[in-house]
Amino acid sequence: MLTTILYRSHLDEHVPVRVLEDIVARANTKNALSDITGILLFDGRHFFQLLEGPDRAVRHIYDRIRQDARHHNLVELMHDFAPRAALVIPVWSCSICVSMREAACCRPYSIKAPRVTS
Repeated sequence: MLTTILYRSHLDEHVPVRVLEDIVARANTKNALSDITGILLFDGRHFFQLLEGPDRAVRHIYDRIRQDARHHNLVELMHDFAPRAALVIPVWSCSICVSMREAACCRPYSIKAPRVTS
């Protein structure tokens, strides 16, 4: 069974925006090993993320995300189940799309990581 979770949250004001690169790099590794795909949108202050994959793996990653002190005001917008063949984001273990209008220290970028196969 495939699980999809969509949430939004706010970056903590004491966390520098530059940590996103490290977050995405770690997420790519962990998500690929757990067969999780997703996309993370960030506008300089707000996160909007879709995670999908095997139910147990998605719930485990989402529980860790909920406990992460680098963001707050997390609201789960959707929690859905579907057959395995229904992946919305079938290629990316974690992709980030950043709009840095309010975050002058970075410029917009997107990271696409190849899936790890066993």
